[in-house]
Amino acid sequence: MAENTSPVKLMTGARQTMGSWVKPIAGFSEVPPVYKNQLNSLLGTNPHFPPMVIAPPVNAQNSPPCEKLVFWWHETLYIIENHAGALKKIAFPKERLAYLEVGRVLLYSWFTVTGLDENGESISNTIVYNTATHRHIEPFLDALRSLSGRRIPRDVRAFHYLARQNFKFFNFAKNSLKGDEEVITTILQPEVTRSVFPLLHGKLDHLVVNPHLTILTELELILIEEDPENLQRNGNRYGGIWYYVPIENLRAVSETEREDSLLNLTFTINPDITLERVYSEPNHTKARKFKERLEDLLKG
Repeated sequence: MAENTSPVKLMTGARQTMGSWVKPIAGFSEVPPVYKNQLNSLLGTNPHFPPMVIAPPVNAQNSPPCEKLVFWWHETLYIIENHAGALKKIAFPKERLAYLEVGRVLLYSWFTVTGLDENGESISNTIVYNTATHRHIEPFLDALRSLSGRRIPRDVRAFHYLARQNFKFFNFAKNSLKGDEEVITTILQPEVTRSVFPLLHGKLDHLVVNPHLTILTELELILIEEDPENLQRNGNRYGGIWYYVPIENLRAVSETEREDSLLNLTFTINPDITLERVYSEPNHTKARKFKERLEDLLKG
């Protein structure tokens, strides 16, 4: 067999997987040189080194595939994008966060921050990483949601019905709580499909409503769903997506009854961002009661 003298090195599956891991940075000496000047101007001579990671250049829906330095400093999430040596700094002050999205499908994970940056511009940015390195990302998620390192034991009695109806969403729900908040109300919306060609031999089902769970606490609106793209494309039910909306950022909730017997709830978030959930007819009453409870909460 001829010896392979090509300078191109083939990457094994394990090496490719490791290439998607985030790398924790424990001190200034571990920071790559390209970032040091920018960090010096931000951190100064402060002896406290903030939580920091380098996220690899992985494709994301609303972010370019570039390496990103991510750190938490003075109640602000900083993301420094490295575009072939040209740096772009993005700063998300926590009080300007509209909502936080966290997704996980097997080894593919991401989180997206949406809101206003330090200049008041509406922006969204996504960090993609391997699920095996989630422990390095968790401090940023906890900081954005104002979570302490030690959580108070959660009262999950409001989710007990989910253990019988959908155990996957039961686990999703109980792991989504901050710790000591009160669950005011919830709605579990099952999947809704409709036949595209019902008169032909066999049928083709089209996903109309993605299965999802809506949770209201006194602190957050929490929306949980199965990954719609993965479910629609492959029929797989791996992983899920969580949306965390601070109650203080919610402006209004409205309802729209559709001709196809579905009901939409639209949540309006500062600054002029909307998230929508769709409910089938058996859940219309629950959805309207959810809307009333949320409106009462917004009135204070």
